[in-house]
Amino acid sequence: MSGVSSFTAALNTATSTATGLATFTGGIAVAGTSSVTGGITFDGTTSFTGALNVGATTATGVYTGTGISVSGTVTASGSALTSDRRYKKDIARLTSALDDVMKIRGVSYNWRRSEFPTYAFDNNTHYGFIAQEVEEVIPELVGTDELGMKSIRYLGFTPVLLEAMKEQQAEIEELKELVKELKEDNIMIREELEALRELVLGLGDGVR
Repeated sequence: MSGVSSFTAALNTATSTATGLATFTGGIAVAGTSSVTGGITFDGTTSFTGALNVGATTATGVYTGTGISVSGTVTASGSALTSDRRYKKDIARLTSALDDVMKIRGVSYNWRRSEFPTYAFDNNTHYGFIAQEVEEVIPELVGTDELGMKSIRYLGFTPVLLEAMKEQQAEIEELKELVKELKEDNIMIREELEALRELVLGLGDGVR
């Protein structure tokens, strides 16, 4: 199909290729391969029994090479992020993570639903951060879309919190060692005071 096509009933086909705009007010069933080079919008329930490729040519399951934007809640039974060392370069350990964490406040908030009706915001109270505040501390965790609206890469906080915990634990161990030394010094002082007291008592007995 090329150009603009409109269907008011269901469309069943083994192979479908659309290069323009196709509108289906009924249903569409593709038993083979369907290729769309423009945009595609689903208003209802959509099921894929094979692979769904977005911005890519091969995939297992659902694959996107460009990104996915969702207005609403994404529910999944699991997730995995690409993290193989072979894909990465310029690897460096995070530093001053605890200082960064201390500069960021956690907040509770509600969505401004009436001002942004197209975003499908819910009425629930949520916990999270403010993107602009995070950007001032860790700009790598904040993205900005074409409208200037900001988003947070929440999974990016995991390594930050991990290193912050390690730094805090190191401080705790240092304080524990200091307390141990102070206790040992206190014992020595008490022993010296006891020895001095006995010496004074002995001198007193000699004077009498």
